[in-house]
Amino acid sequence: VKFSFNDRKRDIKIPKTITSELSEAVGIIIGDGHVRVKTTGYRIIISGHAIDDRDYHLNHIIPLFTKLFNIKPNIRSLKRNETRLTYSSKALATLFRYVFGIESVKKNISIPKSIKNSTKNIKIGFLRGLFDTDFSITFKMNSRKKHSYPVLHFATYSKKIADNQLVILK
Repeated sequence: VKFSFNDRKRDIKIPKTITSELSEAVGIIIGDGHVRVKTTGYRIIISGHAIDDRDYHLNHIIPLFTKLFNIKPNIRSLKRNETRLTYSSKALATLFRYVFGIESVKKNISIPKSIKNSTKNIKIGFLRGLFDTDFSITFKMNSRKKHSYPVLHFATYSKKIADNQLVILK
């Protein structure tokens, strides 16, 4: 992990060990995030629906990242009903890119080995972050036209993530 001058100035923290909260952050970034490591800047961007995800962003993700890394995001609302949390930090971007292997292109991403081979609590933390971002629940109608049958939906670009999360769930 590489710290920039600004990371040191802002007192950015990087956890020394993997905790369930850190693995949850990894799940959130794999689900709704993007890691940018370029000469033009180092960023973690987490996107969501401006209305549906507002509470989750403000009351869960921001406090989680503040506790873990001592960093606050730049919050932007876009025209397409999208909100973006942007964390500008070389330390954070290099942590998620090089330690956890989160690439910009999500098609071939998989659950990091350090999480897959870890304790149950670490795996649960990861799944919490992934479920909060890439899962949804709907209720199907029964024969009496009442919404009573719950159905979980999972959407991902990565076949590896879909296959790996089944291994973790076992």
